[in-house]
Amino acid sequence: MATRQVDALSPFAGLESLAWGDLDQVRERSDTLFDALVQDDCQPLRKLLAALADTPGLPELSGRVDSMRKLVVWRSPADAVRLRLHLFTPGYQDRPHDHRFAFATRILSGAYVHRGYRRTVLDPDASSAGRTAESIRVEQEGSGYVMGPDAVHSLTACRPTLTLMLRGPIVKRSATIVEQATGERFQLRGAADASSAQSGDGRLEPVELLATVAEMSAALPGSGRPGSRGATS
Repeated sequence: MATRQVDALSPFAGLESLAWGDLDQVRERSDTLFDALVQDDCQPLRKLLAALADTPGLPELSGRVDSMRKLVVWRSPADAVRLRLHLFTPGYQDRPHDHRFAFATRILSGAYVHRGYRRTVLDPDASSAGRTAESIRVEQEGSGYVMGPDAVHSLTACRPTLTLMLRGPIVKRSATIVEQATGERFQLRGAADASSAQSGDGRLEPVELLATVAEMSAALPGSGRPGSRGATS
């Protein structure tokens, strides 16, 4: 990892030693980091984006899931913690799923419909009624949430939407996705120990990577306000 990434933003310090199982701590720590990144018209975040292509190890972590593109703009020295930007196109919709890690998210621009489900939605014998959402809210610019690895959710993008995601250490080998209509379940692993088909990711080619950096930079809020703090779901 490039040294400049450590020196440029002190709010990154100590993220690997954070108690990621304590979601209140994750919320407080991620709020501090996100607030720092969006200061001065998001200049700290713009610098990370501008340096991405020349930062060893980061371009290879870029990816695409359907019409959503993601970039890793920072990772901790042991690669246990990553900061990602996600760009969703209008109409993007994923299926109910959990994660391999705890994470915090803040919406930088745009909006999406966020649905929460009971953990039992992932059970092979769950009924169709058991696969319906338990909560629905619209996440808009400045809002956010923190989720543990066993929480289940899905989202539908209302318009072009850019989000920050601080991802904690991996605690599960795979995540589970369920097809809501049929109940069919899929296991997704990380790119390090699975093929693109298994991980759900398609790596961005260099030209597409640069185009995505430009699109994300243009989608960043430029008003100079620090942004509101995210609310834990």
